Amino acid sequence: SSFWSLIFVAMAGCQLLVESSKFMAIEASGYKLISLLRGQTFTQTIHQEVGFFDRQENNVGYLTGVLSSDVLLVKTGSAGNALAMTQGLAAVVTGEGANKKAEKVEDRDTAAFVMSEALNGIRIVSAFGLEPHFTERYQSVLLRTLKEEERAAALLGFFWGFSQGAQYALQALIFWYGGQIVSSEGKNPLEIMQTTFALMFAGSSIGQAVLFSSDAGKAEKASERIFCILDRSTVELDFLRFDLLTFGVHPSALFLSPPRSAVALALKFLSSVERSAEGVSGNWKKTGIASQTTCSLAAVPLCFESQPSKIDSRDTGGKVIDAKDFSGLVRVEKVRFRYPERPNIPVYQELSFEMKPGETVALVGASGCGKSTVVQLLERFYDLENSSGVETGASSDPSGPRTADATREVELPRNGRITLDGIDIREINIQSLRSLIGLVGQEPVLFSMSVADNIRYAKPEATLEEVVHAAKLANADSFISTFPDGYDTQVGKGGSQLSGGQKQRIAIARALLTQPRMLILDEATSALDAESERIVQATLDNVIATKERVTLMIAHRLSTVRDADKIVVLSNEDKRGSQVVEVGTHDELMAIPDGVYRHLVKVAEGGK
Repeated sequence: SSFWSLIFVAMAGCQLLVESSKFMAIEASGYKLISLLRGQTFTQTIHQEVGFFDRQENNVGYLTGVLSSDVLLVKTGSAGNALAMTQGLAAVVTGEGANKKAEKVEDRDTAAFVMSEALNGIRIVSAFGLEPHFTERYQSVLLRTLKEEERAAALLGFFWGFSQGAQYALQALIFWYGGQIVSSEGKNPLEIMQTTFALMFAGSSIGQAVLFSSDAGKAEKASERIFCILDRSTVELDFLRFDLLTFGVHPSALFLSPPRSAVALALKFLSSVERSAEGVSGNWKKTGIASQTTCSLAAVPLCFESQPSKIDSRDTGGKVIDAKDFSGLVRVEKVRFRYPERPNIPVYQELSFEMKPGETVALVGASGCGKSTVVQLLERFYDLENSSGVETGASSDPSGPRTADATREVELPRNGRITLDGIDIREINIQSLRSLIGLVGQEPVLFSMSVADNIRYAKPEATLEEVVHAAKLANADSFISTFPDGYDTQVGKGGSQLSGGQKQRIAIARALLTQPRMLILDEATSALDAESERIVQATLDNVIATKERVTLMIAHRLSTVRDADKIVVLSNEDKRGSQVVEVGTHDELMAIPDGVYRHLVKVAEGGK
């Protein structure tokens, strides 16, 4: 008995090495799968057109959940269950430990914070082409986390191997103790063997229950939600290629670069195993030992057909316009538009106006008349959905109040078009288009980093001298210089360490850093207090006065547009979509009896 006991001890040592190596390999591959899925899903998400984020089901909380809960479920349903298929009861102990370790790592990293920050400011991210920078930032977080998880996998692998080897050690102890009983007490060896194997088979039966407590069903649904986002691409992703299976690459390679088909087939198989053993699984879960990993998104409908993103900043097609070659002539011609999520509500009814080089144009109108929608269309956050036909009509040249002289015959798409120097913006490379525009929104979007980095985000290669110059143009250098750390001062989450006026001036500096040929001010002072508004407005007046660029002002407070070269008045009185009803300077429009602009000014002044 001593000899055979030593044999079992040797087997326990071998089991320790083999199981430790196997566990480390499978866990490491699972963590690589998590990093790969998260990285690709984040990249796809941040490159979606803005309309994607307008949908109620695509809120920030849901998308963040896809990258946290769902990706973990896919790991549990693939690499994790591959391990569970060959293991016993010890999987419960170490598996729970692995889950808790993963949760701790998830709590420590900032992946969710980076994604939340990017999605909450998605319009600024898109307008300034910041998608690559946030992708790189997110990938660096994933890489740091992956290294931590690989170290954790090594430690867990040892304990897993120890737990598996302990089974043989226990059997060695049973054989040795049984031999002692046989030799000293004269017990029947058959009875000893019956007792030993009864214990071994009982333990094995309990361990088999782990097989049927997998999360394969949840993982299958989670993978559908993940690929619903991954499929929305206008560019080819290496991650989604089927080359591995086509050319017969060994399945072990799937852990490093798994194509969708392999993941889906694996999860389908695991799910069918789970369903076939529903009774055992149900009994096991009643004990309360089932996996604690839950899917908070289970109630969200799955997306089985995902339309590609229509506007992707990674698209390299289209005409590239050099800023030096753009004169600044902008035409909005007979535009009709409805938001994709509100198809029954027309925003514009053949909207037409023109902005000339160096001109400052103000858009005014009652609340809800679509002033800010012009900004969304100029930035190509949305496209005009046009059918194949065209209309032949006069292009309006609204050079005076209540006038629209037909000066030229042009062929226009049914829903109109927007042109820069005569080029339809849909024919312009999306990155080139947005590089021509500097956007300052109503709510300044700052990221959790230094003042200099927030300004430099518009132009990552900018030197500190360029950053300071832009800050001076925005009248921000004066208060930045008073900070103890100057331009290295951390602004906090969302710029929480700064006042509203300070945040807005930093946002203006960011917009000016790229020396844009078109500056868009979307109600840039409406959210500020009176003193901050005065300072920021003075800054904007100085910027506009240079006449170095065409400027579009979306005005909420009419006092800010009096000096504009042209004021375009929108109205949607008949509820069939807004259109231009008056065009002119402040004095010209105030001279129109019963004019819309005149009425708006009187209301703003309290009826005077």
